[in-house]
Amino acid sequence: MSAWRSPGRRFAVAMLLAAVATGCSSRIRLAEVGGTVTKAGKPQKNVWVQFAPTKGGRPAEGRTNGEGRYKLDYARGRQGAPLGMHRVTVMTGGDVDSEGNEVTPRKVAFKGEFEVKGGENSIAIEIP
Repeated sequence: MSAWRSPGRRFAVAMLLAAVATGCSSRIRLAEVGGTVTKAGKPQKNVWVQFAPTKGGRPAEGRTNGEGRYKLDYARGRQGAPLGMHRVTVMTGGDVDSEGNEVTPRKVAFKGEFEVKGGENSIAIEIP
């Protein structure tokens, strides 16, 4: 058996790949982001809210509840969004079936820009 195929070497390579895959997102500073989505003053339920950093990177996303409130999730159980300016998109649709397949396409209802600052961010979005 060659040294490359030894169980110890394969384990070390697997651990290195896992560290690289998870390490990048764990170093990014996040802040809590939540708020409400309304249209004509009425809460919008089951709409998607996405914050995409203007300088590139992974977007954070959440879905409103029956009261139009949302909280953003970033990655691997981390809540919030990276600090800085974001392109914000609110979308309707995107319903999924019991197997997790999207059964209705998402449609853009709002686009704008907001800044995420350190600490808690409460951002109200009014759809025109």
